[in-house]
Amino acid sequence: MPQPGWQDLPPPVRQRISDELGARVLGWTTLPMNGVGGAAAMSLQTATGTQVCTVVNTADPRAQELARRAIDVVAVLPAGAPVPSLLWWFDEDLGQFGRWIVASWGMRDIRPIGDEWTEEEVGAALGVLREIREFEAPADGPFLDSAELFGAGPWRRLAEERPEGLRNFTPWLEPRLEALAEIAVHSAEAVSGDTLVHGSPTRHTLYPPLSPDGRPVAAAWARAARGAPFVDTVLLLAHIRAEGGPAPEVVLARHPLSSDTDPDAVTCLVTALTGQLVEQALHPERAEPGERPSVLRAHASVCVEWLRRRLGF
Repeated sequence: MPQPGWQDLPPPVRQRISDELGARVLGWTTLPMNGVGGAAAMSLQTATGTQVCTVVNTADPRAQELARRAIDVVAVLPAGAPVPSLLWWFDEDLGQFGRWIVASWGMRDIRPIGDEWTEEEVGAALGVLREIREFEAPADGPFLDSAELFGAGPWRRLAEERPEGLRNFTPWLEPRLEALAEIAVHSAEAVSGDTLVHGSPTRHTLYPPLSPDGRPVAAAWARAARGAPFVDTVLLLAHIRAEGGPAPEVVLARHPLSSDTDPDAVTCLVTALTGQLVEQALHPERAEPGERPSVLRAHASVCVEWLRRRLGF
């Protein structure tokens, strides 16, 4: 889906950004972005250098909430965490042009993930996650609780509603909805913890370092949470598979989780995540702003396949 570019911004917004930059924008590139619904990301070139900006203008208060949370999270993360530096930002009502939330991020000496999920790129993305889980989420920060994000609710609602299209995933699902809810009910305990969780690890939010001794960066912290160390890995492996990369269990065989990780806890999370994605694919209005139904369906299908393999029935 095309994202708005610099030329699409209203003149007062462009002027306001130029004032913060302290220079006129000479060129721009629209960047792929995940993590904040209703947002665009741009690399803006001025005579004094380049800055990456995220821009949100939407009537959806949820999207604005996500944009503000991303800013608040980065502001409280400890020094050394793999986050971009927040250079400047504003959150203003520009009259007839609506409310705009714009932030500029320092992102240097990093590279994007390549177009294909090769073994090297999978390893590089997992390397970013290793850096993230070295940190605890500050107790007084604006973090979600992973234990509250995953549960049996989606499976229970699917069991009650039996929505049209459920069997399109696989006939395996429908007779097992109640049993899957019973597994997912334990997910809150399974994913609880104090580890820093990014919450939206994708190709467009993880940036490995340019050099072996460099530091990675993770962008778009709107869904940052506290939880178990394996939460981000499960989320990323589903994303990788949905984009044509290797199956999650293949990746885990090559890049195993830490030895103290409970396999049953991972299965609980995969179960809860699958229910969440299946429900959102069948009811896109229940998904986060900016999520596309086709993407949700692809992720849901991947997780159903993964879940069947982990459960073995």
